Amino acid sequence: MSVRLIFLSVVGVSIIAMLGAIYSSTEFFDAKNPETEIGHDINSHRLECLEGGGKKWIDCSLPAQPYMLITSDLHISSPIGRWPDTTKKFKEFLGLFSKAPPEKIFIVGDVVDNAIDNYPGSIENWRNEWALFQAIKESFPFIVFQQSYGSGHDWLNDEMLDELDRDQGPRNGFFEWRGVKFIWLSFGPAAFVPGDEFHGSDLRQKDYDWLEEMLVLVPSATLLFHVPLVTPESRSRAMFSGGRLIAVDPRDRLYSILSQYSEKIDQIFSGHIHQIFRHEFEGVDYFSCPFIDNRGFCTIEISNEGILTRMFRWQDQL
Repeated sequence: MSVRLIFLSVVGVSIIAMLGAIYSSTEFFDAKNPETEIGHDINSHRLECLEGGGKKWIDCSLPAQPYMLITSDLHISSPIGRWPDTTKKFKEFLGLFSKAPPEKIFIVGDVVDNAIDNYPGSIENWRNEWALFQAIKESFPFIVFQQSYGSGHDWLNDEMLDELDRDQGPRNGFFEWRGVKFIWLSFGPAAFVPGDEFHGSDLRQKDYDWLEEMLVLVPSATLLFHVPLVTPESRSRAMFSGGRLIAVDPRDRLYSILSQYSEKIDQIFSGHIHQIFRHEFEGVDYFSCPFIDNRGFCTIEISNEGILTRMFRWQDQL
């Protein structure tokens, strides 16, 4: 199955301000083309795209063919949460797709924020934020939503993860969309300290075994999990307070499994780092398309040439 990559940047006028100024950005997700300048009108749905390897930006549009949208890090917040605007912004974001909606949206973790004045928030606030997300989904019945979970925001302990399994959907699983196979995982911890003797993982032994069994069975698959693997590109972006890296500890069994079956992995999508970028893990294309900050997302489309993956962002801060 061929994989063709197109990188996009989507820019425009804020639909909140409607007459606000067009924003620009000095940080472009393709480090090979840092000189790129971007600016377009979201109200006319003018999109600008850069084909892989190209240097000239061209006007384009949302997919004409059926497509699936992948994003992460919504950080839905309650009215008393630290980022209550994210809830409104995500609803407005979904409204932009009313004329060309994706068939499916997969959110790769950190669906909710669960933080008030101090992190984390209460159990009551956590449940309220998941109820907000449920209400948003019900407002867009023409879109199928699915998600994995990120530790630290979506859940804090086994009891909360068990509750999500029951009420929101399973933590791990497999689905097929238009012939493309996907495997998703939910696990933590969300960070590690390089050189620390301690290594822990909230992915259960049976989850590792299940992942390996799935990779044996399928001819190929795309993987979705929230916390990114350590690569040169992710390491440079993953430094956090206290000397931590917000990535999967390289000692984790996940690395050996993915290395062993890398030829069966079409692509990988993660989140957690609030930046849009592309990197690689052992030759596998790897994408970060977080919603927060840049309103980022990726699309997967089925074209005559195979799987078409495109990266988008709105730089006007919806």
